[in-house]
Amino acid sequence: MALKVSVVVGGKDVDSLTRCLDSVLTQTYSNLEIICVIKNQNEFNLPDFLQQEKRLRVIKSADTISEYNRIIKTAAGQFILFLDASCHLEANAIEKMMIAANVSGSDLIICEYGNLSAPCNIKEPHFPRENTPLPLQAQKDIFALIRQGLSNKLIRLNLIRKNNITLGGQNGYVGDVSFLFLCMCYANNILAITDYLLQCDNRVFLSCIERNYRADLVRELEDLYQQLKKRKLENFFKQYFGLFEGYLALMFLTSTRDKDQEDLSFIQKYISKDNFEHVFYQNRHGDYFFKAVSIIVPVYNSGKSLGRCLDSLCNQTLKDIEIICIDDGSQDDSLKILKEYEKKDERIIILHQDHQGQSIALNKGLEIAG
Repeated sequence: MALKVSVVVGGKDVDSLTRCLDSVLTQTYSNLEIICVIKNQNEFNLPDFLQQEKRLRVIKSADTISEYNRIIKTAAGQFILFLDASCHLEANAIEKMMIAANVSGSDLIICEYGNLSAPCNIKEPHFPRENTPLPLQAQKDIFALIRQGLSNKLIRLNLIRKNNITLGGQNGYVGDVSFLFLCMCYANNILAITDYLLQCDNRVFLSCIERNYRADLVRELEDLYQQLKKRKLENFFKQYFGLFEGYLALMFLTSTRDKDQEDLSFIQKYISKDNFEHVFYQNRHGDYFFKAVSIIVPVYNSGKSLGRCLDSLCNQTLKDIEIICIDDGSQDDSLKILKEYEKKDERIIILHQDHQGQSIALNKGLEIAG
């Protein structure tokens, strides 16, 4: 008999929930337990055809994260799939993921996903890796897998229960980064397939990043480190912290500058000095800021136009930039102008070389670009 899959769908918008649940109910894989968790709304009613579905159980709760953790303890399936209401599944999504799980014996199956606005072509299955845990050379893969969230991952329930992995952090956020990282630490096999089996509303995805990953991410990483320390797995965190540089970049790109320093004190505790200075720059007051873009300006006898160029760069609406100016042995007042601007704007970095040409100057700038 086919193994049962518990599908947990969370949301608060009736239209989104209806579309998502309809994609679950029409799966070619039928041995499903479907649990819909609705954030406490007394007047909320699903359409009649959903209420008549025997496999569907509806829970209304003001504390959806606690409800998810209760479901993890009591769900009847051997595998669990968490879906956001903004997503919907291809008709054979769970069947393909379960075939992959049975063939490989994996604890965690991950599929590709796309945006609702873009058609996704279903590809033949491909099993690129089976690692316990994934080695260091797979860091980019791990970062991508964690960044995608929970909705494209089928997880063996016994893995979660046996290792007491729960959702939620101390500040009330979902805690999916911690949850997924711990699942990956304990999984015997992790299998990523190239099938596009899930589609999500990209607008909702982006708003979640904007809302959750600015301040909460640092708190979540702190929480993750403490969890790993209790489990004597903190070396995983130190090894893989480089994974989260992309998260940190996103968070600081969308944050206001006057609120960053407290978060940076945490980041500096765990990230290597080289990696830290690769992502952030320090101004003359000793404060660190995120470097989003490096601008390289080769300069040779450009005194007449240099001021206009630097004014245009210093006045950009994106403030998180570094401006690397390479004086290529100028004979006019270019170097003097550069030094005047350097005093006014700490983002300007000046390099000097004997006249060797624009290409050499550009390469010298690239060597130090953040």
